[in-house]
Amino acid sequence: MPFICKHKPARQVIRKGSSRRDRIDWAKAQRQREKQEGPIIRASLDIFQAKADAVPLKAIVAALIAGNADGVLDLLSAPELPPIDVEKLPGKMSKAATPLTATGVAITTAATRSEQKEIAAALKIRTSMQTLAWASGEAATAELGGSFTLRNPYTVPWLEQRTAELVVEINATTREAIRETVAQLYLEGGSPQRLARRIKPLIGLRSDQMRAVLRRSEELEALGVSAAAQERTLAAYGRKLLRQRATLIARTETIFAQAAGQDQAFRVAADEGLILGGTVRVWVADPGERTCPVCDDLDGQETPIGGVFESIEGPIQMPPAHPACRCAIVLETR
Repeated sequence: MPFICKHKPARQVIRKGSSRRDRIDWAKAQRQREKQEGPIIRASLDIFQAKADAVPLKAIVAALIAGNADGVLDLLSAPELPPIDVEKLPGKMSKAATPLTATGVAITTAATRSEQKEIAAALKIRTSMQTLAWASGEAATAELGGSFTLRNPYTVPWLEQRTAELVVEINATTREAIRETVAQLYLEGGSPQRLARRIKPLIGLRSDQMRAVLRRSEELEALGVSAAAQERTLAAYGRKLLRQRATLIARTETIFAQAAGQDQAFRVAADEGLILGGTVRVWVADPGERTCPVCDDLDGQETPIGGVFESIEGPIQMPPAHPACRCAIVLETR
């Protein structure tokens, strides 16, 4: 899992590493992430839609009648992504957006159309993360006097593992949200057909977001809003929440890709003897005026190349410490 904690309430803190923060071009890093956020948001929405496409309305109706979500959950899966073709890795940064896999082969051999759509979207996310990891790795390596290539021992395994984990996480949270929602609506009663029409557009939401939609439904019911108007309102609310989830995924994964590219560059440089003995990685918290307790505790912590930091929630190798975390890492020699 990429995170070791949930986002916690912010609090005012006194910064411990102001001089370190001055060494980081926060604005440039943000601009690089923003270029890839849009593609990842769109790809995440495509994955959510693929999940919804995999579940026929009649399957939701049957689950509501039976009071058992298994019939719906059995239709959801996390498709296996194809491995990266190292021989097709681009040789220059200008070509970093080139997909790393034979996407046509991967998509056409998928079992269902929804899986094909999900694989295609996941590979788009992989490509965006590849671009960011490469840019970050090149920048980090340039400062150390070396050169960075994607054909190092660290980048390809990380890209394959991270995108696979993301697909699994989205599938798991979607399944849990459906399970909880079907169980609740079964207890409340009502027409299974109508309830199914309300659930289907919401597939892809987390459990807490699904609960928010159900609370909105109760409010509309109490106001005497017609069934048709409720469905329209709840569908629009669901689309808004889906985009919020996609945006959070994009912001988190872009930060993760930048941190991973830098970490991989440090490891390559250490392997090549470009880093002096006694050099450590130092965690630098987001330069904003407010930060969460987890990032505040990590600020200024040191660890060797390849080591882990110890947060109040447990060990972590690199940012992000939580969704949308914007911390960074710098090198210092002791």
